[in-house]
Amino acid sequence: MRKNVSYVYPNTSDLNRGGRGGLSARFELAQGSGCEFIEMPADFIKNKTEIELTGLDLGCTLTKEAVVTLCDPGSPSRNLAYILHTEPSLPRTDG
Repeated sequence: MRKNVSYVYPNTSDLNRGGRGGLSARFELAQGSGCEFIEMPADFIKNKTEIELTGLDLGCTLTKEAVVTLCDPGSPSRNLAYILHTEPSLPRTDG
């Protein structure tokens, strides 16, 4: 019996410079790698850059305004499967 395997294009730090990036850039990269899903960061405010950009404290839950500020707008023109990385962790202390 053959099992179907799907791959996820991971959320990597190079995609999150000055924010959290967006679906379109990840889609382009995922297409070239054979991945069917894209992982998008959706966890708490996690570093100094995000604190400065959003005005929220380290470890705060994202607000709608924070998502607009941190994520690039737009999405690819075709249907896109993505996974929200929502790892619940304790607030970091490196902020």
